[in-house]
Amino acid sequence: MSKRSASSRENVSIRWTSLHMPVAKSSPRPFNPRPGGQIVGGSTTDRVFQFLKKYQGVSFRHSELLQHTPQPCTPSALIWACAFLRKHDYIDAYNDVLSGRTRLRYVYTGIPKR
Repeated sequence: MSKRSASSRENVSIRWTSLHMPVAKSSPRPFNPRPGGQIVGGSTTDRVFQFLKKYQGVSFRHSELLQHTPQPCTPSALIWACAFLRKHDYIDAYNDVLSGRTRLRYVYTGIPKR
């Protein structure tokens, strides 16, 4: 009989604890001002996109984009911006045959239709 009473006390104790414990609320995701996959206004990606859009049909090398894109623009940010724009089909890149090396030239292709 003592085993049953100990078992029932444990069950009551567990039930009481589960009813009276504070419930952890799931916190909402924090606001992200720069969501992934979107061009943020004023970023290097946006400035490169606007520059190539302004000179539609003209191709530019990386060094030319670095020179003509408004500052601040680091070479690594420009590389990332061109890779992002190529991935989303905003610009096209092809080999520059005139330079004799494997350099890319970038040209605006238009906003892709999805």
